[in-house]
Amino acid sequence: AGVYLNPDKFFYRAFFKKRKRTTSLLGCNYSCFKKDMLAINGYDEGYGETAVGDDTDLQWRFQQLGLKIKSVKNVANMFHLHHSRTFRDRISSKIELEKMLENKRKGNYRCEQGLDKH
Repeated sequence: AGVYLNPDKFFYRAFFKKRKRTTSLLGCNYSCFKKDMLAINGYDEGYGETAVGDDTDLQWRFQQLGLKIKSVKNVANMFHLHHSRTFRDRISSKIELEKMLENKRKGNYRCEQGLDKH
């Protein structure tokens, strides 16, 4: 159950549209077109566990493709499946962050270990 706020109506324009929104992608709260996910070859499974790749990696790869990240907070439904969280050590997270930054420097927006791996 949720509340839908029509973005074309007064209430939304008066109270929500004026707010500054962060435009960062969260791995559990985003949507995209299938063709765009195929263009970047999906999630980069080379990272192993989730940490860096699900959020930051997808965002910069979509942006490198020329896509604009937009917020739909309060105007779209969101469903999230409950799952346990895995906590990782700082060393492996640092290694994965360095890998992502190296891919970013090289402009490698299409991952090698993604959808076409399957």
